[in-house]
Amino acid sequence: IGAFLGERALIAAAHEVREELISYTRDFEDIWEQVLRDLMAPGLKKRTLPSGEWHGWPGSPVKKGIQPEFDIRLQSEDASVLVDAKDYRVLNGSKWQGSSGDHYKQIIYRQLLDAPDDSRVVNILAFPSLGQDSLFAVRGCHHWKEIPGSHVFEVTVDYDLAVKRWLREASVDVHLEVSNLVKQLTNFASTL
Repeated sequence: IGAFLGERALIAAAHEVREELISYTRDFEDIWEQVLRDLMAPGLKKRTLPSGEWHGWPGSPVKKGIQPEFDIRLQSEDASVLVDAKDYRVLNGSKWQGSSGDHYKQIIYRQLLDAPDDSRVVNILAFPSLGQDSLFAVRGCHHWKEIPGSHVFEVTVDYDLAVKRWLREASVDVHLEVSNLVKQLTNFASTL
């Protein structure tokens, strides 16, 4: 855990070594999700959506089915924001990006939200990145024209800035950054 939280020994480490650590380490997923949750939605307790029902064949009693669990949920002005912290890197020109399963899951989550009908839902897949100038950077968006509001945005989050803010070593107005990000994503979606 110390390695991920910016141990002084890693500060002098080569950029490639740091990229390797946040790309292929088994436990990084748990750490990254917690860092983003504490950063963007401190105190978030309830992380589940309604469960489905399991109907056995033939005529078995109905049982509780799958209950999805999201990483982060925020309210931003007139939008409900769902963030799924991804534990793998998005590298330029490579296959490391959101999988089809990542995108499908966000669309299902959107359908299960108890958001007001007039509320927009902003789905974000958040990937760690190194060396950004800002906390968030928009990579792109996937959507289905057949499903209204199905935009799933891929965003990178600067690992160093996020961890420094999480450890209270740096001052970053996360609320303002999230608000600006949502505005940017809304404008982007309106162009599609």
